[in-house]
Amino acid sequence: MSVFMRPTVALLSLTLFLTGCSDPPDPERARSVLPESERLQTLYQQSCQGCHARPGTGAPLTAHPSQWAARLNKGMDRLVESVVRGYGAMPPGGQCLECDRSDHRALIRFMSGSGGDA
Repeated sequence: MSVFMRPTVALLSLTLFLTGCSDPPDPERARSVLPESERLQTLYQQSCQGCHARPGTGAPLTAHPSQWAARLNKGMDRLVESVVRGYGAMPPGGQCLECDRSDHRALIRFMSGSGGDA
């Protein structure tokens, strides 16, 4: 094995190991949690819950921090920008016509478990 392949193999092995250690998806947990704020509840139910509470959509599940970790590591600003512009199957704005960037930020914090639903 070449010197250049060793780090790649090590990184792939670590990724597979960590993926195997993450919590299995629990769609019921993703469907049952709601933000404390009534406004965010409404926005979440109208715009986010359909994909983020259903496995297999490609969206990280709500209340499953392990599915959000890699995204959060890129930074909240980049995550919000992905929502605003659209990313993968998610349309621009995440289907939330009423949301501004602070709403997107609060919804991401809620769904990812990284800081409530301020």
